[in-house]
Amino acid sequence: MQIRTLIAAAALAGLLPVAASAQYGTYRIQDYFDVSKRVTITGSVVSFKWLSSFSEIWLDMTDAQGSVVRWKVETHSANALRTCGWSRDTLVQGDLVTIEGVPSLDGTRTMRALSVTHADGRRFPVPGLYSDGCRS
Repeated sequence: MQIRTLIAAAALAGLLPVAASAQYGTYRIQDYFDVSKRVTITGSVVSFKWLSSFSEIWLDMTDAQGSVVRWKVETHSANALRTCGWSRDTLVQGDLVTIEGVPSLDGTRTMRALSVTHADGRRFPVPGLYSDGCRS
């Protein structure tokens, strides 16, 4: 009886990481963003968070009513952005940028960036399935 319990416990312990990785290890953009739509916003960078999981750009823009609204823009990880020529200093507070992306499914002012263009015309490509990739 003890050996069967040990074998069952060992088998369960071996399957646990597989189940966990299938459940939590996959981030699918289409689960959070409407990839059938495109949104373009222009505004001033509030902050650029250079992170390992995915980087974030926080942007203030003026809406049609003249109110300032804040957007959260997700991008890829710092390592993936680095392969496209980005650095932690690519965007700084106050930079005026235009960002094209896909809007969140939940209707919040959140989007996934497909491309970022600085006011001076420099284009910062974003890696990814739905973007132009690192082509500039």
